[in-house]
Amino acid sequence: MTAPTTGPRVRCPVCLDQFDWREDELWATTDEVGRYELVDLSAVNDPVKRRDMRRGCYQRCPNPSDDTEPHHLPASYLDYGPPLVVGLVGRSGSGKTHLLTSVIAELERGGLQGCGVSARAMDLQLHQRFETEQLRRLERAEELPGTRHGLSGFASVMTLTSAAGTRPVTFFDISGEDFLEGGEDLGRTARFVIGVDALLFVETPEHALGIRNHEPESTEGANKPFQNVLSRLSDLGMVDRTPAALVLNKSDRLRYLPPVDRWIRRDDDGVLDADAMLEESRDVYGFLHQHGAHSSLSPFHEFPLCTLHFASATGAEPVDRKFVRGVRPMRVLRPLIALLAMTGVLAGPEARKVGRWHVQTR
Repeated sequence: MTAPTTGPRVRCPVCLDQFDWREDELWATTDEVGRYELVDLSAVNDPVKRRDMRRGCYQRCPNPSDDTEPHHLPASYLDYGPPLVVGLVGRSGSGKTHLLTSVIAELERGGLQGCGVSARAMDLQLHQRFETEQLRRLERAEELPGTRHGLSGFASVMTLTSAAGTRPVTFFDISGEDFLEGGEDLGRTARFVIGVDALLFVETPEHALGIRNHEPESTEGANKPFQNVLSRLSDLGMVDRTPAALVLNKSDRLRYLPPVDRWIRRDDDGVLDADAMLEESRDVYGFLHQHGAHSSLSPFHEFPLCTLHFASATGAEPVDRKFVRGVRPMRVLRPLIALLAMTGVLAGPEARKVGRWHVQTR
């Protein structure tokens, strides 16, 4: 009897269990949504053909804890450098889904070429669904629905290739309510935060500054999703080793106010500039601090590696669930570039300055 072929030990980004990777047990999707079947590639001897066929296959996570619905990872998940897991954190209405969709769209358009980075989808089936449900709808200038409550699993997996090599980047986006469920435990859906390599905190002018022009009146001042995530990671000793970027999304609403006007109109050229990131971080901090948005600034005070950014996922407000002037993302790649620099996906002396504000720049 042939012994199972096991590979390296990997931590699943969905259930957070560790398991041995098995190349002798590959799965493929079927015509029935959510169902997989075993695939036998043992008779495929040509390495090029086998690699091509394997691109559409998956590895089933055994979930030893048996506390999550069945889930699968792309078979090529470990073919490159260590996977980078990025989680988006923010309350409902912060625009996380629009921001992530705009980021993926910009990546597909080659938005990181200025950094010498190319991107492509890794999980082809997941990306096709993401395209249908989000990318194409945003291209048609339709407002996207918020992430469904209780929806677990990653939203997208991309491979980013630079001079430092190729890394899979997994993005998690869940409902804002799921960051509140179960208090500090965050509930099952949001527990992915304890397995992340980087975090993208998303806030809006309405919540940060107490402006209610576009959203219902609320008496909630504190940003509870931020607080719960910070508490959880602090208890686990993860804050010091997790880079973070704080985004004031929907900054187009403030585009006539200084210092927002200085940044939000700039082109998103995809170039890594540590000096500019330091200046923008100072301006975002000063703007929020001036308006007493201390809860919104909590990630900056907790994470040793943190940048701050003005951005807008759509560049305008929807009218009757349509962006009548079209969708124009504004500076959505800057936070991602910062995270890629702080996690080592982008290499070099310029990248090593980002988020380390004690280091003298030029």
